[in-house]
This record gives sequence, structure tokens and C-alpha cells, in this order.
Amino acid sequence: MKIPKPNPEGSKTNSHLIFRLHESLFAVNAGVVREIFRLPELTPIAESMQYIEGVVNLRGGIVPVMNLDMRLGQESERYRISDNVIVLEQENRDSLLGIIVSEAMDVRLIQSENIEASSLERSGHYHVISYHAKLDDDIIMLLDHDKLLVENPADTSFEKTPTPQKKEKQIWKKHHVFCPEATQEERETFRERAQSLRVSIESQDLSDLTPLSVVGLNQEYFGIDLDLVCEFADMQDVTPIPCCPRHIIGNMNLRGDILTLIDVRGILNMPMTDVQHQGKVIVVQTTDNEEILRVGILVDQVFDVIYARSKDIDTIPAAIKSISEKYLKGTVPYEDKILTVIDLKNILTKGELVVDETI
Repeated sequence: MKIPKPNPEGSKTNSHLIFRLHESLFAVNAGVVREIFRLPELTPIAESMQYIEGVVNLRGGIVPVMNLDMRLGQESERYRISDNVIVLEQENRDSLLGIIVSEAMDVRLIQSENIEASSLERSGHYHVISYHAKLDDDIIMLLDHDKLLVENPADTSFEKTPTPQKKEKQIWKKHHVFCPEATQEERETFRERAQSLRVSIESQDLSDLTPLSVVGLNQEYFGIDLDLVCEFADMQDVTPIPCCPRHIIGNMNLRGDILTLIDVRGILNMPMTDVQHQGKVIVVQTTDNEEILRVGILVDQVFDVIYARSKDIDTIPAAIKSISEKYLKGTVPYEDKILTVIDLKNILTKGELVVDETI
């Protein structure tokens, strides 16, 4: 899963990936997130840091994966097949680190005025939580990714040698196998995921990979080019716009910015949703003759992000050619289903968003 690029330096907002660890909400700068995948089987490594659960072979590269519970000084809970691994770039950008979380959620822009220094900044393991932020009705802890591998969280200089008593308190019991509590079915799932991640990087042309956001429309799966995506947001109160095509459903106030919402179902000749339906909004941006177009695309749900190779994108089957073929790029397999790729840039730049100002 690829993450949308963060705002430029100096911006008053910054893109963060929001994730959940059990019942708590955290965030990490989206600019350091390399990718996200379901938790695979990990290989335990002797003499590694106590909170490194193991390593995973990620397309030919070995990536250490951290038990974030342990790193935060919390009791480690049993892993579930629904858990995610978020892969972060470290400070020198030459190394990667995975962290195990319960759920990777949305990418959101957090205003600088909503970020405050955490009172827990100098409290032992919580040194990796330097700030917290207010987002909607939630308090979110901001993870300082560069401090995750600092061995003595209370002292980043490494000048002090921990006493034996302090060192003993930091030791957790390690297992010789990954997740020994897992059922046989769960072990097979973890192992299959690890095998799928091992595909050698030499066997891939990474420049040919297109990141797609997998979304739901009318109980069907569609893909949207992730390079156009700025963020994901919840649908809020919508103000209708007069003299507009039916697929332009109105304006939404997104943190002070007026965002026009588009229901692409109307353009794709699909049954339209009720405007009152509380779905998700994908904020996208592109340019048309040097003019910046920034709109919100209404979808039922955001499921996943995948990478598709050009050779894997098939032509539109005859069964779905009735759905405005000129706005579709093709289809790709997604798990055991078929995903239709929307040519969103074509929709945004080919006159479908014109407002008729005549009455």
C-alpha cells in the first residue's frame, strides 16, 4: 500500500497516516511511510533488540519488524490475522523498519495549531511520543519514527551505560517461532503472506507499477490512481449547488476549504447514491491547462491500496462496456474478484464537471 505524498516543507498542514493500536489512535508522518501490508509470518532473530519481533523478506530485502506494544512499554497482546505492518523509512532513507499495528486507517492533514507537545515526552519508553494532536473528536499520539530504534529512550546520547537492574527490566521473553498461540489456519495465512512478499525485486520492473486505491461503488470494486489522491475524509454536511449536472452533488467544508463533491456513478451511468448517505470522500487533485482542479470523489468505502502492472490491466469485458467505457482504463484481478480501473483524470479534464450557469 502506497501513501499519498505529504505537503511541501513549510506548509501549515502535514499529511499523517492515522493508525490504531488496540483501542488507541496514533499517527506517523505520511512522508516516511513506504508501504503497508497484512501481518505475515516473521522470522525471529537472535540478539536483536527485545522489541524486534523478527524480520520479513520484502522482495529480496530484509526488513526488521517491531512489536510496538513492547516499544511503548505496554504488555504485548496476541497477534491477529487482521493486523497490519507499516513500513517506515528511517532517518538516512537507506533502511526500513516495520511496526505492527491493529489497523492502518486514513491519511489526514493535521493543522499545526492542533499539535501540542506531549507531557509524556520524557517518560521512559514514551519518548517516541513527542506530540499529540486534536483531530475531530479524537486525541492522537504522534509517533517520532526516528526514535523508534534508540535503545535507551530516556537518553538518546548513549553516553550512559544502563545498570544491570535497568537492563533486566527491559528484557521480554522471545519465542523461537512466530506467534505460537496462532491456530493452524492462522499460521498458514501468515506463511502465505510471507511467501507472497518474498518475490525477488530483480524479477519486477518497479517503474511499471501503478498504485491504485481500491474503493467500493454500489457493491463493486473500482481502482483510482493513487498519484491523484491528496487525502481520505469522511463525508460531512453538503450544500447543493444550483444549475449543476446531477453528478455534482454539492460543496463540503473541509477544515475551512470549500470542496466540490462529485459522484462518479452519474458519469459512469451507474445508479446514483442518496446524497444523505454517509460515505467516504477521496480528495483528488490534478491540472488541466495549468489550472489546478481539486475535488472530492464520493465512494461507499475505501478498502485497500494495491500495485498493478501495465501487463495485468486487461481490456474492458463486454459485460461492463455499458459503463461509459471512455472513462475506464481496464480491469485487474483483486484477490478473488475483478477490479475496474477508473480513468479519473479523464473524467476531471474532459468537460464532465462544467456548471451550467444559465437558468
